[in-house]
Amino acid sequence: MSYNGIGLSSAKGSSTSGYVQQSLAFNAKRQNTKTEPKKADTHEQRTFVQDESIISHKARREIEVLVSEYRDTLEDDPAELSDDTIEKKCEEYRNSLLTRKG
Repeated sequence: MSYNGIGLSSAKGSSTSGYVQQSLAFNAKRQNTKTEPKKADTHEQRTFVQDESIISHKARREIEVLVSEYRDTLEDDPAELSDDTIEKKCEEYRNSLLTRKG
């Protein structure tokens, strides 16, 4: 039931079949990393270019966070504004933020 000294001598009582499989974590390229000398001056500098859709999504998300915080302050206001009034004020605030960022 063992293979190259790995595994169980007997599968009895182990709740397994005793079958030995290859480890999927094994990587032959990393096996001799400690014995190989490090290569000097081979560092390549990477430049990452973000997709425009990701950048615009982050900007819209920042605006919506600010609008949500503004909505919270309006809802906590003791003046008891109606839902329609709060929605209109939030829309105006959102539009003002979009014109500032755009």
